[in-house]
Amino acid sequence: LGYGKKLRGVTFENITYNGNNASPSRILGISKDETVENVIIKNYRINGVKVKDAVSGNIKVNKFTKDIKFSDK
Repeated sequence: LGYGKKLRGVTFENITYNGNNASPSRILGISKDETVENVIIKNYRINGVKVKDAVSGNIKVNKFTKDIKFSDK
């Protein structure tokens, strides 16, 4: 994937992090023409707690992302 492309339809599953002081993860688009869209994050847990959204998952997103969804199924 290079510049000028969109990233769409990605699924991450069964992610577990146990620890403290983690650096934030990032899901970032580059511009209005180079976006990240339709990302599904399934069954993501931090120290055993289900992540429900980007904030609780310590994930930074920007205005060039769209439809980042969290699911426990």
